[in-house]
Amino acid sequence: MKKIFFFVFLLIAFQLQAQQDTVYTGTGLKYVQLKAGDGKKPVDGSRVKVSYTGKFLNGEVFEKLEDGDSFFFKIGDPTIIKGWSEGFKLMSQGEKGIFVLPPFLAYGSKGVKDPEGLKEYMIPPNATLVYEVELISVK
Repeated sequence: MKKIFFFVFLLIAFQLQAQQDTVYTGTGLKYVQLKAGDGKKPVDGSRVKVSYTGKFLNGEVFEKLEDGDSFFFKIGDPTIIKGWSEGFKLMSQGEKGIFVLPPFLAYGSKGVKDPEGLKEYMIPPNATLVYEVELISVK
């Protein structure tokens, strides 16, 4: 029941934000700005430091960085899901937002196998993913 309420809450939040702070790209990425940034915008080749929580549409968290932890990657790196390189280029340093990534901008039909073997997939094939993100720094 909690998951249903969270999903409804998430849908309402997206709808409220949709009028002003939402970007829909031609590839299908949806970006909702939660807090504007005031720093540099990344471009292809920029090295970025980010924080994130990954969720399924039902609100279930599949990956979350602990408070204070961060992840570094290079914009355009082919080992990073396409939706991240595209999405973070829409942001400025210090910005917070939400990405909604269709499967082809995330892990597609392959999904992500569970490395611990507790279940078959950590991220099932053809999953639409929701990431709460923060762009901490751009170099």
